[in-house]
Amino acid sequence: MIHELKFREEDADLFRAIADKKKRIEVRAGGKAEYERIAKGDTIRFCFGKNIAVRKVADVIRVPTLDALLERFTVGELAATMETKEAYRDRVVHFPGYAERIAEYGLIVLLLNE
Repeated sequence: MIHELKFREEDADLFRAIADKKKRIEVRAGGKAEYERIAKGDTIRFCFGKNIAVRKVADVIRVPTLDALLERFTVGELAATMETKEAYRDRVVHFPGYAERIAEYGLIVLLLNE
């Protein structure tokens, strides 16, 4: 199955890292049907304006909280441009509605093929 995930303008660095295959993990808050349907082996079209990067999903992992995510993965694996857990946490919770969705549904971790 092919899925499309969009990046906002302020997240250009994250899109570039995925397009350049420097970022192998994409994290989304659970609770949205389009994220919940993503499975191992699926293809994702990451979109940033008119730019598109296509990657395959190597695996999908669910974690219940942001703390659990940060225990399992390093900040460098999640966002190469960030250096601390606090900076990563601040960035994640600034997404509209993310804190509430994480509390209710947890996080969906997409491991991407190279």
